[in-house]
Amino acid sequence: MMTKAINEFENFIDAVVDELIAIPDDQVLNDVVPATVQAEGLRRLQAAKVQAGQVRLAAAKAAVSTVSAWPRPLPSIQT
Repeated sequence: MMTKAINEFENFIDAVVDELIAIPDDQVLNDVVPATVQAEGLRRLQAAKVQAGQVRLAAAKAAVSTVSAWPRPLPSIQT
């Protein structure tokens, strides 16, 4: 049953993409300058990269603080 729902969703997405590809650019852009759309997309991409980097850094810091909080093993004594 879940497979049928997934297939229907994929068919829907495929139809939407095909329709967008078929529509002329000026109709899709609705009188917006393509360079403006590109610049905004690049700005959003850069902001997403910065945010992802901050999230990764915070996760790494949390992992390091967890590891450094572990008790360290005592050195073995050789006789």
